[in-house]
Amino acid sequence: MKVLGRLLFFGLLVLITSEVSLAQRYNIKTFSVNDGLPSSQVYDVYLDEYGYIWFGTATNLVKFDGKRFEIIPAGADDLKDVQIYDVHEDADGEFWISTDSEGLAVMEDGVIKHTGKTPFLDSVYVNIINEFEPGILWFGTNKHGVYVWDKKEDSFTHLDTNSGLSDNQIWDIYQASDGRIWLSTMNGVSVYDPQNHSFHNLYKKDGLSGEYVYHVFESRENEMWISTSNGVTIINKDNKIRTLTEIEGESLGYVYGVNQDKDGYLWIGTERNGLFLYHEDEQGNVSSEHITKRQGLSSNNIYRLVKDASGTIWIATDGNGVSIFKDREFTFFDGGSDLDANSVFATKKTKDGSIWITTENGISKYKDGVFTNITIPEKIIKRDEIWDIEELPNGNLIFSTYNYDIIEFDGKNFFRPQFYDSLYQYFINDIMVDTEGGIWFATTGELIYYKNGTYKKFKADTDDYWKSDLIYLYQDSRDEIWVGTRNGLARFDGDSVRHIDEDLDLEGEQVYEIIEDNLGNLWLGTNRGISVIKDYGDKVDIKIQRKLSTDDLYLNETVFLLPDNRGGLWQGTNAGLNYFNTVNWERSGELDQIHFPLNESGNGIEFNGAARLLDDDGSLWFGTAKNGLIHYTFKEGATTIDKSEAPLVFLRELHTDSKVLLTGKDSVRSTIIDYNDNNVELVFNAIDYKNPDHIYYKYKLAGFDKDWQYGEDITNAKYTNLPPGDYEYLVSAKSMKSNWSSTVSLASFKVLKPYWLQWWFFILVAASLGLVVYVYINVRLDKLEKKNLQKKVDEQTEDLTTALHEKEVLIKEIHHRVKNNLAVISGLLELQSWSMPEGEAKKSIQESKLRIMAMSKVHENLYQNEDLAKVNFRKFLEDLIRGINSTVRAGSKNIELIQHVDETFVDVNIGIPVGLITNELITNSYKHAFEGRSNGTITIRFEDNGDSFRLEVYDDGVGFDEDLFEKKKSSLGISLIQSLTK
Repeated sequence: MKVLGRLLFFGLLVLITSEVSLAQRYNIKTFSVNDGLPSSQVYDVYLDEYGYIWFGTATNLVKFDGKRFEIIPAGADDLKDVQIYDVHEDADGEFWISTDSEGLAVMEDGVIKHTGKTPFLDSVYVNIINEFEPGILWFGTNKHGVYVWDKKEDSFTHLDTNSGLSDNQIWDIYQASDGRIWLSTMNGVSVYDPQNHSFHNLYKKDGLSGEYVYHVFESRENEMWISTSNGVTIINKDNKIRTLTEIEGESLGYVYGVNQDKDGYLWIGTERNGLFLYHEDEQGNVSSEHITKRQGLSSNNIYRLVKDASGTIWIATDGNGVSIFKDREFTFFDGGSDLDANSVFATKKTKDGSIWITTENGISKYKDGVFTNITIPEKIIKRDEIWDIEELPNGNLIFSTYNYDIIEFDGKNFFRPQFYDSLYQYFINDIMVDTEGGIWFATTGELIYYKNGTYKKFKADTDDYWKSDLIYLYQDSRDEIWVGTRNGLARFDGDSVRHIDEDLDLEGEQVYEIIEDNLGNLWLGTNRGISVIKDYGDKVDIKIQRKLSTDDLYLNETVFLLPDNRGGLWQGTNAGLNYFNTVNWERSGELDQIHFPLNESGNGIEFNGAARLLDDDGSLWFGTAKNGLIHYTFKEGATTIDKSEAPLVFLRELHTDSKVLLTGKDSVRSTIIDYNDNNVELVFNAIDYKNPDHIYYKYKLAGFDKDWQYGEDITNAKYTNLPPGDYEYLVSAKSMKSNWSSTVSLASFKVLKPYWLQWWFFILVAASLGLVVYVYINVRLDKLEKKNLQKKVDEQTEDLTTALHEKEVLIKEIHHRVKNNLAVISGLLELQSWSMPEGEAKKSIQESKLRIMAMSKVHENLYQNEDLAKVNFRKFLEDLIRGINSTVRAGSKNIELIQHVDETFVDVNIGIPVGLITNELITNSYKHAFEGRSNGTITIRFEDNGDSFRLEVYDDGVGFDEDLFEKKKSSLGISLIQSLTK
């Protein structure tokens, strides 16, 4: 509740007022050292075909794309002075630069260097470069006149005072529509006729306003505007001369350049006095404007005026960078202007034509181009803000404040109105004075009416708190009272506040603004956008209620709505100002929306709800939270605000992590990317130099993105780990005042498949798999065949093994039986010898018995071996010798047997003969070698030499005759040895 006992103030109070003349600030964009320029002195501005801006400054050549400044370096050993006076790109695309003391240079490979083509200009001070025919370059110098170079012929023509030139110091070279070339010099202007190669000179004595001429410009009216050291000289089509040395009492002084905008205004740039805009119609009526730093210009020292293809004029200054007008329709009155305030809370146009404005400093009245600022005494209002103004029937003003206070002002005194003592306990959200002089108060819970000391109070038709919180009042042309609430729209029906939002599909719940246009449409501004009620009667026809589809890129919460008198609707928000062309919307259903951010960054400045009005002349006034009061004036003859052309989108670079693939200068915009280098980034941008931070983009990588990607000031799109496939970068852009541009294909590329996904690899894999299957099948079949064969072999082997075993058993049995049979024979011989007397017969039987024993030992050794075909010869001889020794050894003699026998196996065909030979030799040694002796030695040696065997048997006995074998041929033993060793 309000605090009781609040004092009322009456009577005369001291007012602090001041009257100041108009001093508005224009909507100007400046590029200075604070933005990245290397120098505040800018001598030339050039726009190339790719949309780049080039600045020639006092220290460097600079390339600018609307966001970034790139300084072009000078060749270290070539140029020392990089003060750039002029920049020119010739018909061949070659970039020419004139410098201070280092003469003429070119830019090659991103570096400024001497060309080598014009050595005589390498040390000449060149002021201006121009080209009127492809390949014919004009160079204006500071002391040596003009050099005309034919690039193709590599020939020069030198024009100086000896040729008829008025002076050798040349500031500008300009070709008029009639083909003549105007040369600005330090002594008038020389007009060169290329047809007859003659000069016509004009000096101050001939009517020029100044002796020095700096620039010549031909207007669209075909008048030659000559910038001089004392204003401007104009020569019309009839060669009549007039001068312009001051405008509205302001001296022009030194004028360095003239240009003309799309509206026909001549722009005159001066040395110290800023910019003058000048226009004279066919009837001789003159309109002009003087713009200086106070109005937002970056510097009053203007060096050059350059118009680009869009018609924007770039103002190069010799003191604080470059300026451009974003537009001339918006002007600002803020703390640096005569308004002397930055926060504007409310505006009101009164019957006497005055515009009243409430600010953080009090109130101001604007009339006849003059602001009168009034400070409210602190006794009346202290640390409060006036949020609404209404005019009473008696001409007094009433103000409502943020703290729900009410103040009345009669032009001299501030005081509490009489009706306030019954209202102080209410939270008053809005005040409205109706057409009959009644005062309406929108409060929380009730609608209150006051007139002639009588109060009436009307309840809302609901107990809902938000629906009963009344925040806005409006009386339409039919005298209907409309009420905006925190939750819907209501209308006063004479007895209560009746809500009708159940019949409406409003764009948002909270109704902040209600206003009628000149067609009778009722516009509703809500917390979510805009709705309109058309052709309504006693009952709202919901069938013709419509919503405006505002652009989602901008804030749609309404702070205020204001229809203009040209069919446009203006929406103030907390982030910029929106304009809607409702005429086109009524006609075609298409809603053209233009967004004005009116600042350098973010979506826009913040506006205040009660600070908007349509002036009698059709201009508009808007109050802001921090940027003062804004005045919008339509261009002469304009009925609507047309959208500008969409900004062009440029490819800057397409690269992967490892290399640059494409640049904006490449004519072919497609490439191939390896599968293992598939992180791809596209760098692009659109250029809107007036609002470089307010460009919106939508882009899509066709082949990857399903939907468009949106963003503000996003100039790159990066994709990582792209799968193999074909891709195309599609980009579109829009500025604040344009529609979306046509979709542009900036680049296309193909990410190659890895080798394992290539068609030939699939064929190779298929062939390899086929080969593997084939090999597998064959190996498997081979294995199965071998397995079956092995099975058969194993079966046969088993049979053979069985048969072999049976054979071995049989052979062993045979050897055993042979041995046994031989033993039987030996035994029979032994029995026979017992019955025989001593003599040769018994001796023969005994010798036969030894021979049979030798053969028996072989068979015994064979059936005891694993190998039935081989005899362990060492074991065999040991057994044989042991048997012989036991049989024939004399008991009284000590005969030693020494054996040297190799460990070897011999077959039976060797074993039996060797055994018989050994038997004969040892037996013979026993019988004959040791006669008459009691001891002796017999040595047996057997060697296996691989392909033969060597048997040696010798003793240390008496020996024998060399012809023993001849003498004893009849002996059985000798014969047996001889026969077995052959």
